[in-house]
Amino acid sequence: MLLLLLFPGEDYLIQHRFDEASRYYHIMSSIAPSYNAYYEEAICALANGDVNESVTLLQSIPSEIPEKFYYLGVAHYQLGMYEQAIHYFENSDEVWQCNYYRALMNFKQYKILDAEKYFDVVPESDHKKLSLIYLRGYNQLVHAQKKFIEGDYSAAAELYDTVEGYFGYKEIGLALCYAEMGDYDRSIALFDTIIKYSTDNRLITQSIIEVSRIYYNMQKFAQARNYLKNYLAIESNDRAIFLIGKIFSDETQYDSAASYFRMLPDSIDEYLFYVGRTDYFLGSWGSAEQKLLVHREIFPHSEYRDRTMYILASINVKRKEYYSAIDFWNELISLYPNSIYAATALKGIGDAYFDMGEYSKALQAFRKVKEYNPNPNVEMETTLKIYETRFHLGKYPSLVDALRNYIEHNRDSKLIAKTHLRIAKILFEKGSLYQSLSELEIIIDNYYESMTANEAILEKARIYERLGRKKEMIQSYQNLLMRQSAAAYHAYVANELGSIYLKESNYDSALYYYNLLLNSEKYRESAMFEIGKIYYTLGQDKGSEAMVDKLISEYPASVFLLDAHILKSKIYKHQGNYQLAITVLNELIKRVGPKPEIYIEIGNIYFELEQYPDARDNYLSAAQHFKQKRDDAAQALILAGDASFAIDDKKNAQEYYLQANLIAKTLTMKHRAAEKMRKIIEE
Repeated sequence: MLLLLLFPGEDYLIQHRFDEASRYYHIMSSIAPSYNAYYEEAICALANGDVNESVTLLQSIPSEIPEKFYYLGVAHYQLGMYEQAIHYFENSDEVWQCNYYRALMNFKQYKILDAEKYFDVVPESDHKKLSLIYLRGYNQLVHAQKKFIEGDYSAAAELYDTVEGYFGYKEIGLALCYAEMGDYDRSIALFDTIIKYSTDNRLITQSIIEVSRIYYNMQKFAQARNYLKNYLAIESNDRAIFLIGKIFSDETQYDSAASYFRMLPDSIDEYLFYVGRTDYFLGSWGSAEQKLLVHREIFPHSEYRDRTMYILASINVKRKEYYSAIDFWNELISLYPNSIYAATALKGIGDAYFDMGEYSKALQAFRKVKEYNPNPNVEMETTLKIYETRFHLGKYPSLVDALRNYIEHNRDSKLIAKTHLRIAKILFEKGSLYQSLSELEIIIDNYYESMTANEAILEKARIYERLGRKKEMIQSYQNLLMRQSAAAYHAYVANELGSIYLKESNYDSALYYYNLLLNSEKYRESAMFEIGKIYYTLGQDKGSEAMVDKLISEYPASVFLLDAHILKSKIYKHQGNYQLAITVLNELIKRVGPKPEIYIEIGNIYFELEQYPDARDNYLSAAQHFKQKRDDAAQALILAGDASFAIDDKKNAQEYYLQANLIAKTLTMKHRAAEKMRKIIEE
């Protein structure tokens, strides 16, 4: 006790040792209660953050102590109870700090002019200077935001740039201005600064959202998606989830889009619309229809309503429920005549009537399309459809005549090349091959760089094949391979050329084209098998085995699995390793089950080894498993007969030949079995 009395509480307060001062005054209040002890203890409690305790102690002190009201004002300021704080400060006007707190309270309540008035009467200090910096900065933020809302982004950016303090708010404002002015790099850099250095999650998450929007507008979907995923790592947010789904939807990755859209509530307009739309593109028409009908019902004023009705109509078209589709399209046109979908909807009505064979109604709808401001593509397609419809109404002797008439009267149409191609295909189907070639030459001569020209060259190859002009067919395919614009056809063409040269036993050329396919996801598997077969034919067993092993390794469920193992067994047999060849085939049976082709191969190996009983057993197993393939089963029985005859078992040989003759389907196979029996009888 004596130690405490030697160190008065005032010294602790001066040294800001508030815990020790508090203990001192608490003891003093206990052993020598006084209002001064309560007063000092209250100040310590306030300094230590125990605001409620401070208020309780201060309220127990008589009003004669004037500083009581000042500290009660400070305490209520800290509690956010500004009205009470102002009341207490009014009783402490002699304390200048009251004006400082009045300024702060007005500032926090965005009463900037009142805040400035109180700061003017506060003595100069570092706290005042800092507060004035924030006050002026806030004023600039307000004015900058006003300019931004007015669309004066350049002036707003200048104001934001002069703001002191407010890290994050200033940068977000500047970044938004730069984004609106199209300076995306500077905008993204500022947002990234906030994301990296701010400690305010609200600013960080807003910055992430804004950056993702910028990347989305720039159609840099991968970057936008990455930022949104970073956002979701901080907090769950339906808007961020929706934007990721929308990005996947815009990339036509509808499965991925659906996985995000299905996390969202169906009580929000655009969320429900996009879920239904995604189901439509995934082919889940029932689910799409159910969601879009609900959307149509609960969001009658939705900005997506015209699109909702358009998709509902499209679903009914896919089901061939044309009249229901027409009803939806008519509703769309009636409610939203200025919609960008109105013209397309009217064309859809025409197409529906056309598909139902109601050509007069179709023509009537098509002719009205131009009244609804169609985009150029819809207008061109509709005009072409009018000519086709008029053919069905007897205005032209043939569809080819109608299409040629369209070409003659619409020289500027972008559909001319495709219309020539359509004519060429019609003529091809009719057998008018040279007329078809003539149409294709028009396309190639006049639209050489177009995608339609690539398709025309492909059609030429088909015609040359039909005409038996193999040289010209090969030249057409090779022409396509040389065209960069025909990259989509390169793999198909290389496969065709490989097949052509393989049939001609031109193995070097076949290998060249099949090797081109090793980089093709679609054709790599088949190309590897064909290359393996060619190497085997050329006697290059090591190359053949390496390619077959690679095929089996990369494609364990390959459609060529059976043939690849059979080829591998042939390689071993060719090398004289018969036992390994048989082992490969027996392992294959364990893997894919009893296949007659495998038993035939095993039988052939045993026959070559002159192990005729084993050969016969495998041929008979093959015959049993060929089931409904009667000629194949007959051939297996003939081979079993040959194996029996080789060991002089003529009785069984004759029996197998007879069975083959009875079950064979074709006369050729029956004669073959009969000839075998005749030879036995003659002997």
